[in-house]
Amino acid sequence: MADMPRPGTEREHGRGSAPRISGDRFVRGEVRYLDDEVPAGCLHAAFVRSTVAHAEIAGVGTGAAMRTPGVRAVLTGAEAARLIEDLVVLPPGVGAGAEGAVTVPCLAVDRVRFVGEPLAVVLADSERTAATAADLVDVSYRPLPVLLDLDEALAAGAVRLHPQLPTNTLMGGVVEEGDAGAALAGAPHTAAGQVHMGRGSAVPLEPRGCIARWDTSERRLLVRAALQNPHAFRAGLARQLGLPESDIQVVAPPLGGGFGFKFIGMPEEPIVCLLALRHRCAVRWVESRAESLLVGAREYHADYRVGFDHEARMQGLEVTLDANVGALAATPGIGMPGVAAASFPGAYGITDYRVRWQAVLTNKGPWNGARGYGKEITTLVLESAADAIAHELGIDPAEVRRRNLLHRDQLPYRTATMTLDSGDYGRVLDMALRLADYDDTRRRQQREPNPGTRLGLGLAFELTPEGRDPVGGPSRGSETATVRLDTTGRATVLTGVTSPGTGSETAIGQLVAERLGIALEDVRVVQGDTDRTPYGGGSFSSRAVLAGGSAAWQAADRLRGVLVRAAAARFGVAEADVEIRDGCYLAGEHSVTVAALAHQVRAFGSSLAGLDSEQLEETATYMPGNLQSLPDESGRVQQYPTYSYGVYVAEVVVDLDTGVVSVRRVTAVHDCGTVINPRMVDAQINGAIAMGLGIALTEEELYSATGEPSSLSFKHYMLPRLPDMPDIRLDHIESPSPFTLLGTKGAGESGVGGTTAAVVAAVRDAIRGDTTHRAVVTPLTPPRVLDLVDSAAGAEVVAMAGAVSPGRA
Repeated sequence: MADMPRPGTEREHGRGSAPRISGDRFVRGEVRYLDDEVPAGCLHAAFVRSTVAHAEIAGVGTGAAMRTPGVRAVLTGAEAARLIEDLVVLPPGVGAGAEGAVTVPCLAVDRVRFVGEPLAVVLADSERTAATAADLVDVSYRPLPVLLDLDEALAAGAVRLHPQLPTNTLMGGVVEEGDAGAALAGAPHTAAGQVHMGRGSAVPLEPRGCIARWDTSERRLLVRAALQNPHAFRAGLARQLGLPESDIQVVAPPLGGGFGFKFIGMPEEPIVCLLALRHRCAVRWVESRAESLLVGAREYHADYRVGFDHEARMQGLEVTLDANVGALAATPGIGMPGVAAASFPGAYGITDYRVRWQAVLTNKGPWNGARGYGKEITTLVLESAADAIAHELGIDPAEVRRRNLLHRDQLPYRTATMTLDSGDYGRVLDMALRLADYDDTRRRQQREPNPGTRLGLGLAFELTPEGRDPVGGPSRGSETATVRLDTTGRATVLTGVTSPGTGSETAIGQLVAERLGIALEDVRVVQGDTDRTPYGGGSFSSRAVLAGGSAAWQAADRLRGVLVRAAAARFGVAEADVEIRDGCYLAGEHSVTVAALAHQVRAFGSSLAGLDSEQLEETATYMPGNLQSLPDESGRVQQYPTYSYGVYVAEVVVDLDTGVVSVRRVTAVHDCGTVINPRMVDAQINGAIAMGLGIALTEEELYSATGEPSSLSFKHYMLPRLPDMPDIRLDHIESPSPFTLLGTKGAGESGVGGTTAAVVAAVRDAIRGDTTHRAVVTPLTPPRVLDLVDSAAGAEVVAMAGAVSPGRA
């Protein structure tokens, strides 16, 4: 690895910020998303969904639906259970006290556990007919107690939501190092607090969908699905349908956003495939926005207690983290609370800490994965604790971070669950403060030009583990890529990673073009087709370039060696004398194009001296370092190889009369190691800032007391709009990871938690007064902000009363 050259020189000539491959097609509307596809003669599926949050299914009447003209079939849960295997939530031995594997049916059979759970499906000639007939399916229920809150689900004697589990806790554990109890007992100061992160969603622009058909001539199932992980989906589908994997082709068209919400494990896609297999026809289903918003992504309650000395240095930390993961689901979303716990203590040098966590089942909609993957709550808790220390000691919040962040010479740094790879945390903090005009803004706060509004300033340090190796799952942290060169001098890259719209194919193409010495426009990247690409994990954990790009780089490097040997044989020189420049291979006065060399290899091959059965195709598999799947002598494992980080500073204005928060500016300085395409990284951070604003201020999935969701459209689920976006200032440093081939780290999950925490801190800073006794709650909607304003005013009145009444107890 040490001898491998690293990319970077081309950035001096602008290649680093190359525009997205085929980006013009997206702008012109020439790209066809799954919703644009309606195969001739296809049938349409519509799901019958539960209208109650928790009940036994007493009966499913399908007669009226079947009599509807154009309806071909109605499949109930009881019938589906005989035809398709259940979805596997957890393998044997993983659930909290479960005996055997924990599974869920694709269609509910005996009981429904959330409003919107699919329990039957209608197949009809048109989408409208299918939806109309689905409304005619008559479902009778025997209601059961509805559990929506953590306290209800964890209470002694609470109804068990799943007989497979002894309690309503799906998973849980403890992450610890040192002796947190002793450290807290011996600390000169302690601060305690609560953090509540409201239930949110991920909201890709395009919802999920699936088109499946049985190819009679090939006797294969052909599937087009809006999925981030086509290979893993095919493996699971083969098990469920009893087919060999080779009898299934899965293609993921352009996704229109993923954010984790197109992870595998949802029940609709397998049912659509089952219908296509049974009826030997094409079957189409596209999710509605209301169906998409049934699924959640985060909802946490955390209690923390931090011990610190007179210099604000953290000495001990205890956290209890409870996640309301909703109804049981087979998606990777249920793993987020464990990742959140394993991400403590971030980049702070706390050697004594304990984090107890649990994922609790309720009758809300299930979780899928979501960008940030649990780490956003870790950041919010840690940064809330840092702000509490600042308030307790009366020092600036930036100084608390500076005194507790690890130093560059301490890296790599080992914790109970992480080996932090590289970085300069203090430098990035100072850069962000300068870029945000932090000191000047603090001075402006004192001038108070408008008594009805308050200026607030908040900051957050965010550490983001990226590039996960989910050992034991359907994919690993490794990736495989094949690079093919044709006699026109163009290269094709076949990669197992997919792009949910992030442009990862451009960075991968850049790496291959750079290594082969050809132009980016001469590289084609093929993704998301199980027949054409090597087995891969698809899109998750910001690993497309980290793992997929590195594999493509390795394959291209091997192919480069073929071309160098061919050029050396052609020129009669040593391989070391061959140079690559401007799309040609040169030696002295000799020059040959890549196309001519490719033709030479194909036409003559080993007949030329120095060549031995050479091919114009190379395949490589890459796994990053810094991973530990098996426990060491201390029982520690590590699933993340790289650790991106950044500092986020938010400037807000709070209207004290209405509770409305206006975010003026967000400043971010970010480090994701070696940057292949700065434009793409900037786009990722900009998008993450938008998501962080939504979590902090507006986005929340709400439920009635009986479990009906009330945020099933954009009228009620409030995404940030373009006018809500602040001025954004960005900068980067590059600290290459010593554990990856190219020094790269992930760049896709950073910024969500940092922005959330910085905006929350800024709002509380603007309100001032003593609000430290109040829980940190997101989103900070106007009513919640006004509640904080009133609380701060009340605390101020009490303090003034105490000042004039010395004898008051």
